Amino acid sequence: MGTVEIALSYLKRGYSVMPVWSPDMVKRRQPATFRKRLAEAKAKNAASDNPLPEQNIVRKELIKQCKEPVLAWKEYQNRLPTEEEVTQWFTNDPDANIGIITGKVSNLSSCSTWTPKVQASTQRSRGDSRSPSWPRRGKVIMPT
Repeated sequence: MGTVEIALSYLKRGYSVMPVWSPDMVKRRQPATFRKRLAEAKAKNAASDNPLPEQNIVRKELIKQCKEPVLAWKEYQNRLPTEEEVTQWFTNDPDANIGIITGKVSNLSSCSTWTPKVQASTQRSRGDSRSPSWPRRGKVIMPT
């Protein structure tokens, strides 16, 4: 299955999908915001008393960029995209990552979980007896 088909399968489940930058996309066509943030981060690092290797700075900024949607997404917080929109987005950018907008539109919530204690507390506060696959650190997405 290609990215278009995977994104459409999420849409059919009721998830508001969105193309998100991938490392290959950023390397191929760097967005102006990425270039600006990278230049600022490199300048700040160069002025530091203990500068990091430049590759670390580039990697950090690339990771940030790859969490950003490719297009304006506010509209899709309130409505699902159409099949035609999703098909066009992922046909135009076949190497885009797939993002899912959480909240009411997708009936999903996301919470950051950093320790087993926080994870257990989150489950208790939700009155949730399910046992999702908790990562050691990171985000967990659960139906609302």
